[in-house]
Amino acid sequence: MLSVHLTSSFGQGIWLKGGLITQFSRPNGLNYVVDRYNETRSFLTTEMKPFNNLNGYSYGFMVNVENLFFEASYDHRSQNRFARGIDATNQEVERQIRASINSFGFGFGYGVIDGGFGFAIGGRANAGPLRVRTKIGTINEVRSLGWEEDDVFNQLHIDLDLNIKLILRYLVIEPYYSIQLVAQTNNMAEVNEQLNPNTFQNDPETIPFQSGGFGLKFIVLLGGYEAF
Repeated sequence: MLSVHLTSSFGQGIWLKGGLITQFSRPNGLNYVVDRYNETRSFLTTEMKPFNNLNGYSYGFMVNVENLFFEASYDHRSQNRFARGIDATNQEVERQIRASINSFGFGFGYGVIDGGFGFAIGGRANAGPLRVRTKIGTINEVRSLGWEEDDVFNQLHIDLDLNIKLILRYLVIEPYYSIQLVAQTNNMAEVNEQLNPNTFQNDPETIPFQSGGFGLKFIVLLGGYEAF
């Protein structure tokens, strides 16, 4: 993010930042597994919805020197989905699936600011675990259950994003576009085998996660101090 100084230049210093993220991506690989889950279970009373917006939070710090800035951040993005059906004992059960990406990001950019208002253009590299977890139980108990001890999927996820920061004094609005690197390494065929054990043999052996897409951050600048 950029300086909170309300002058015609960035100045020099370190600033804390924190806020919210929404990413309008549809991870097609995971949604393929969801579709197969719905298609192969005739007993469902409520089908599982596809994953779309991976929402969460971001916090970190920024160092700027004149018109250049460098940032480090931690981002959490996640979404839960569920399906319900009647099991062999005539009980209504619910399966929940949670997908999450927890990543550390390092970025840089160039910006212009005047009177506390301005913009910057930059890029950021992000890396961290992509996890898929699940739990299942009756309607009355499933919400109190913990996620299963062993993750259905837990692998490194890497992406790059290009962003534009709109600075409104202490608030930064940041639209960005994210590109997942080496999408094939996050192979949802492993998730398909775990969640659809009776039908996965008929499905592709490689099902890339595909998390790229547009996103939006709302960041508050929490103050700072002169470091140079």
